[in-house]
Amino acid sequence: MSFKVGIVRTDSIGDVVLTLPMAGALKHHYPNCDITFIGRTYTGPIIKCSSFIDRFADWTPIEKQGAGEQLEWMRSLDLDTIIFALPDANIMSLARRAGIEKRIATAGRIQSWKYANIRPRFSRKNSDLHEAVLNFNLLASLGIDKLPSEFDIPQWYGFQQVPPTPVNWEKRGELSRIILHPKSQGSAVEWGMEHFNELIDLLEPFPVEVVITGTQGEYNLVKDQLHFDRQHVRNSMGQLSLDELIGLVNTADALIAASTGPLHIAAACRRLAIGLYTPQRPMHPGRWKPLGINAHFLVAPQHPAPGEFLAIKANDVLDLLRQNLPTVFK
Repeated sequence: MSFKVGIVRTDSIGDVVLTLPMAGALKHHYPNCDITFIGRTYTGPIIKCSSFIDRFADWTPIEKQGAGEQLEWMRSLDLDTIIFALPDANIMSLARRAGIEKRIATAGRIQSWKYANIRPRFSRKNSDLHEAVLNFNLLASLGIDKLPSEFDIPQWYGFQQVPPTPVNWEKRGELSRIILHPKSQGSAVEWGMEHFNELIDLLEPFPVEVVITGTQGEYNLVKDQLHFDRQHVRNSMGQLSLDELIGLVNTADALIAASTGPLHIAAACRRLAIGLYTPQRPMHPGRWKPLGINAHFLVAPQHPAPGEFLAIKANDVLDLLRQNLPTVFK
């Protein structure tokens, strides 16, 4: 079976990473299919990492154009099938107007009934399944009607085209690299700077380099709170593009974060990814944990009160590092 399919996901890094396995599964079942991933400029570097994506179509500049130009763009993609992992009403309308034969979106959104013509019924909010697995409900009409297990997902990221290590960020000698990503841009329940500082101090006796990642805005929030002055700590916050961040994560021996995009990047790169989670739905690890060949998570005993943070012990994180990097943490 040969067809031209578009996958639409126009939101954040982690969501895009967890959508990529759909492309891997399509290529596995239909090696001759041609896959276009419609996303935003911001997440383009993630999409381009996957060997299962034939091309990236950037919605960001098109969104600002007139209706006629947008329709011409959609037609130029030459798709016969389009899958809305995120039901974006504007793109869905374009797909219908462009005459794309199969327009697939969850039945649970109003815009799906207006613009999609294949509407599988499933609930994300109330499901026990992982986000990456739930996406596969959208493939049933294409003959992929069995949901994968979480153990199937890592083979389908296709992270074979990862950017190189950023300039000046090569590893230092024999030191192992532990990346800490302390903030989440509001997308997750956070661990708190006090816990990260405790972990930084626990790591000091070991042969490791701790790299702190995040945006410039996040650095401005934590610059007076985190132990940047420790000799084994390097700060990259606000210094890296997403391309460069991916390249940096690919050099790491481990990455520790709450439920954020960089955590899922680490899992896709087959790095040790340790996620820190609340037990509360729908933010719990059952839905959002990292899925990778070396991905792990810790769960707080309860959801924190407003203004408080995940009550996960730094020593528990260190124990996970010991278990998975025994030659480093002797």
